[in-house]
Amino acid sequence: QTMGGVCEGARGSNCERTSAPGLERSESTKEFSPLHPVYQQQLEERYQFIVQNKDISNAKIKMEHSIMDNVFMVLPETCVTELGLTPNMNDKGEPKKLWFGRLWQLRVLDLLRYRQSTDKKLLAQSYEKVKDDFKELKLDSKTINILRKVQARWRGRAVRKAKSFHVLEKLKHTSIAGFIVYLHGSGGMTVNNMRYVRMWAAMGYVVIAPDNMSSSEYRHRDSAGLFTITSDTDYWSKNLIYTSKTEGEHAYSTKSKSVLDDPTKYKELYEKVFKARSSELNEILKRLPIFIRKRGVFLAGTSEGAMTVARYDDRKHGKVINGRIISAFSVEYCYFTPNEEAAKFGGSKKVPTLNVIGDDDAYFGPYNSVAAEVAKDKETGYGAAQITGNAFETMKKQGMHKGLVVVLEGGQHDLTITHDNFLRDLFYSFLSAPHNCGELHKQWDCDKYLMDMITVDMTKKYDESFKKEIHRDFIKTDHQHGNYRLLRMHVKKENYPSQLSYRDFERARNGRLPTSVLKNAIRQTEANLQAELKDASKIYKRFGLTKLPSPHISLAASEGGKSAAAAAVGAGGTPTAETFPSNTAAKGGDTEAQKRVRPHYDRHGSSFHFRPIPQREA
Repeated sequence: QTMGGVCEGARGSNCERTSAPGLERSESTKEFSPLHPVYQQQLEERYQFIVQNKDISNAKIKMEHSIMDNVFMVLPETCVTELGLTPNMNDKGEPKKLWFGRLWQLRVLDLLRYRQSTDKKLLAQSYEKVKDDFKELKLDSKTINILRKVQARWRGRAVRKAKSFHVLEKLKHTSIAGFIVYLHGSGGMTVNNMRYVRMWAAMGYVVIAPDNMSSSEYRHRDSAGLFTITSDTDYWSKNLIYTSKTEGEHAYSTKSKSVLDDPTKYKELYEKVFKARSSELNEILKRLPIFIRKRGVFLAGTSEGAMTVARYDDRKHGKVINGRIISAFSVEYCYFTPNEEAAKFGGSKKVPTLNVIGDDDAYFGPYNSVAAEVAKDKETGYGAAQITGNAFETMKKQGMHKGLVVVLEGGQHDLTITHDNFLRDLFYSFLSAPHNCGELHKQWDCDKYLMDMITVDMTKKYDESFKKEIHRDFIKTDHQHGNYRLLRMHVKKENYPSQLSYRDFERARNGRLPTSVLKNAIRQTEANLQAELKDASKIYKRFGLTKLPSPHISLAASEGGKSAAAAAVGAGGTPTAETFPSNTAAKGGDTEAQKRVRPHYDRHGSSFHFRPIPQREA
């Protein structure tokens, strides 16, 4: 336990062996032992980084850290208790019960805990006694050589442990919902990337998220120190992790004009990024402990990370992959994929796959997005003739066994702004039963609110002819099951603001949420949506275009961008049925006494309007 933590810094070409007491070798070999003064100095430096709350990736010794050291770990409450950690992270609207930090920080904290529980005087006396005993021994050269070989074996084992997730072995018998390996987008662990991992950790999942900004030689961002229990960890903050902008060869901000001016350059760039990120993912999966591999993991990613998860060939890992979550990427031939082959799923078709994306995604949406405009250019553009904005057609063409595509109405590139609470229901259902994702609408049949939110747009149940057409040997191996299904569904905008915690969201659904809480959440959500729309408008301006409404749904807004109900709320009033002169009759013939009011997003503005709905059935 101690050596796994102590030897984590002793790695590299200059660290081939360690000299045991009495077998010290010349200083010219530059070797380190767990008791070597130079290594002790490095260990103390790491300790000071923890105490002073600084990040080691910004220090001179940052090059000694590998991908494994800089992996972000997000631990649920049960793991925090088991490891004796102080919680430093929270979910939306909840007290701090989670832990967020890098793997090297978790190792050092574990080592410090071990130090505190150990008698230092007894350890020092034991070491001196061993050293004295060694001096009294009369060893011939043959015995010394044997001992050095044994020592090298021990040393190799210690270093290998330091480059693995050995610290997670303590969680083997802890109650954990599961494990998720998450790849962030091109900006690092910011905005919705942080919200997703906190969301999943609150559900009981251990999230392992490699940080490409701290472990890659091609791009870098300086990081803040370890969060404490008093740190500000606002759920809606855009950046809690980094203290600098992205720099390096792989740092990019997609500008459509630049892509069209030099498509070859950007095709090569995106392909290099994919190879770097897939290598990163492969390194993580390869080093997972046996107990995690036995349980399996989910792969998840957003934007650039989602592209990597979609294209990654996970077949080498067999049954370890329980499912995929691909967020904010359409998995189709577009500017982000250099050719049509790269626009396909690269892994096993038997892995259940969830693709969730907004219909107003500024990068991959079907209308006025970067993907649509680059594909439209006949001279230097590239991409599919018809950008669909989701992965359903790709799943269908490749013969995906179990697939679910969820298109969120009004969803931007950051889906949490408009659908944060719906995403919780979606993720929880998929992670709990990934193989039932193709029939999620049946699973949700018991929840009237969710059923009102969704519209099943298309479902495809494979028949024998379809199997033969798509894949010749598909029918030979899997004909006995016969229930493979793809499902695509559209989701309306949330009836309640995303700023509400999930607890308050459920209270609101049941009519038990105080009006004051709801009004405050509406104001905060409108501010977040305004900022998101402002970011999206920058992308549209690169084309010199004005954003157009999606053709399939249009919700009317009152003059001035806000409805009378929203204005009433802004003035401190309470919306009533009288606020809606054009919509006073409840659905289904309900009486006025049965009507309730729910806030609803304006389709293309950033405000809410209210609409009456029938009383929820018992």
